[in-house]
Amino acid sequence: MNLYISRDDTPAIPAKAQKQITSYITQSVVNAIEEEVKKSNIIIVSDENNIYRDACIARTYQVKIQLNEAKIKLGSTPLSKALFILNLASASSDIEREKVRVFRECKKALSKKNIENIELVIKEEVQNSEQLIEELRADIKITKEEIIKSISISKDDKRVVFVDVDYKDDLNYLLNKPGFHIFNGERGTGKSELFKRLFEQSCINNNYPIYMSGSKTLTKQLIDDEDIRNYHNAYANTSAQGALGVMLKLMLDDKYDNMRNQSKNLFLDEIEALEDLSTSDIVGNGTLSDRALLQERLNQQIINSESVFVADEFVNDNTLDWLYELTENNNKTIYVYNQKSEFKKPVVKVMAYATNVELMRKSLINNEKVAGFIDAQHSNKKSKYDADILAINGVPKKDSKDQKEEQKYIAEYAQIDAAFMQSEQAKNISNFSEIAKSVQAVFYNTAAKNGLSVLDPDYKKVSLLANGTSAPNDLTQADNRFRFREEILLSFNRVERKLCTNSTSILIDMINKECSDDITEEKLVKMMSNIYLKRIANRIAYKNKMRENYEFTVITIYEFLGHKVEFYSNDEENQSGNRNLKAGQKEEVIVRDRETIAAERIDEIKAKNIIKMGVHANNDNKHKLRAFELRKLYRVSKVSQDLLDFDKAGTSTIKALLLAESNESLTIDMQFKKLFIQRLIDTVKLYDEEYRFNSDDAAKFHDFLVNAELKVGIHKRKVIDVFNSYFKNTKISYTNKMSTLTSILEKEFNIEVVAANKKDRQRAKTANLTAETKMWLNHIRSESSCLLAA
Repeated sequence: MNLYISRDDTPAIPAKAQKQITSYITQSVVNAIEEEVKKSNIIIVSDENNIYRDACIARTYQVKIQLNEAKIKLGSTPLSKALFILNLASASSDIEREKVRVFRECKKALSKKNIENIELVIKEEVQNSEQLIEELRADIKITKEEIIKSISISKDDKRVVFVDVDYKDDLNYLLNKPGFHIFNGERGTGKSELFKRLFEQSCINNNYPIYMSGSKTLTKQLIDDEDIRNYHNAYANTSAQGALGVMLKLMLDDKYDNMRNQSKNLFLDEIEALEDLSTSDIVGNGTLSDRALLQERLNQQIINSESVFVADEFVNDNTLDWLYELTENNNKTIYVYNQKSEFKKPVVKVMAYATNVELMRKSLINNEKVAGFIDAQHSNKKSKYDADILAINGVPKKDSKDQKEEQKYIAEYAQIDAAFMQSEQAKNISNFSEIAKSVQAVFYNTAAKNGLSVLDPDYKKVSLLANGTSAPNDLTQADNRFRFREEILLSFNRVERKLCTNSTSILIDMINKECSDDITEEKLVKMMSNIYLKRIANRIAYKNKMRENYEFTVITIYEFLGHKVEFYSNDEENQSGNRNLKAGQKEEVIVRDRETIAAERIDEIKAKNIIKMGVHANNDNKHKLRAFELRKLYRVSKVSQDLLDFDKAGTSTIKALLLAESNESLTIDMQFKKLFIQRLIDTVKLYDEEYRFNSDDAAKFHDFLVNAELKVGIHKRKVIDVFNSYFKNTKISYTNKMSTLTSILEKEFNIEVVAANKKDRQRAKTANLTAETKMWLNHIRSESSCLLAA
């Protein structure tokens, strides 16, 4: 039955209909939703004086609306809704607010259609459309200018000197010219080749050059076993893998102290990736002190070097600010050399994610060569990256339930991720084109996109399946690893993420995640003022900022680089692609579970080494780590399919309950989480199967949730902030407090909540752990007690 909500008991409401007459429309709508009235059955009956406000409510809560007797359709897309409601706004403040929303939705829509089509929609939907279109164009122009400024160095930037002369044949001139030399330009413009020649000449000149790159390890071409710098040891003797391992050795190891002091030339190739690595949480042991030390040494090496050579496709504002700050300390000049690409700019076709998957699959069936860049999750617990490869290249099994049947593929392929880049096979290959020629498909991800260059002309099509884990300026560099590509297929999949862009908040979060409650106020102030930690937080904030308006930013960068952007859609191909994506996800789980069960048993030391590898761990090591973590958490000698099936849903419950009981030393963040979980358990008396909690209990917990404050040592934090940091599936209701408590138990902790006999004349419920959860919890406690007793 429909529920009509109105300010007046108007004849527009059917006589026998269920209705609520109230001045508080928003609250009534919220209450109805919490009482599980279907949104499609909730109808706001508005009038001419309140239609704008009520339409905003209808849009927010996705309910129906009518103006007196007339039914109103707000629109089928966020843009059409924004345009419709803009027409309803009359106050200047409301109009300006709705324009901001319209412009935001237009920029999102530009990832699906061109500006001309969007302008046609505006003309159809909006009065005085010409003025709005003019304002939209101005807003888009400003946004594009901001994006371009963030990924390039402006010709008007007074902090740098642009150099038009080509010094590639006069290496000594460059080596002997003090200052910062930035080689800025697209892939294939010879930056890395120039750096190699400069590095070799610097070796001849006995300048003790230091070469670091965020995209490649020191290759055999740059390593000489007789070289006194022992660069080969820098690669071989580090626990961290790849480029980061080299950087850590060269900057931190005492063995290279003399080289650091004597070095006159410093080479920073792929500096943007280098910065991301140097500020990441896998530096050293991942501690803030390790990360700050690397930043300090890197800064000092840049300052001490007579000539610093920097290369990247996009040297951005954030990097230039950092380098300029360092030049001010030693009065050096920043020179910029822009490099031009001779390769033809391929067309970029924007399409739905599933359509892209289907087109790649068709290409493989037709014996065409394809390359696919997939920046999806690729961890030991879940790999959408592997699932997408199965969706594109997997052959459906005859029996989908047969877990023993080996997966087959349409075509031979190479999976080039960070693990492959650190393999013996990769080290012994001087040209990745050799691998590309031997297979029909190449799949690669964020960890391996740099350092990969393929000159095979048969790879004419490159697909980019963007999941938002790479920054827009990184994504737009991924395709041109295949130099002879003629077509780029671009798709986005839930790339918008709400990420913090405030560097101070990021630094506070970094400290809370590492430190325990015994941190003193003096140490806290010292860490907050540490220039190197502030630099790390500033870099993270910049990368997060780049992810705002993600699709629009990516397309803007491609246009800036000179690519033509087109839009493609096909419903039949999209439906087929979606079926294959679902099949790939199911098969990935089966394969991952099978490999985890069969994984070699490892100890704590080996597990820590795999964790240190980060993205560089191969699938074999990921399965070993997953099996180790499961054995450790559940206190079992081997992993079974039953355990894996339980873990998929029950791990959040087990970890939460064990955290609440933990007596171990915890970080500040985890102690706040522990206090919250303890209060939740106490409210519902989780381990008392006879206990019933009622509306009064829920109200007390709700008051604690929204108004109380928790204290850990010298630190205080609002309960609501602790909740929002860790629990993402529950929406807090401010009217139905029982529903909030129930939702937290069910959605966040997988705890069953059932109706019970009334308590104090109020509706009551009980919170029950499943039999399987109880079994595992008792097993873990029992095994832990035995270990303590031993």
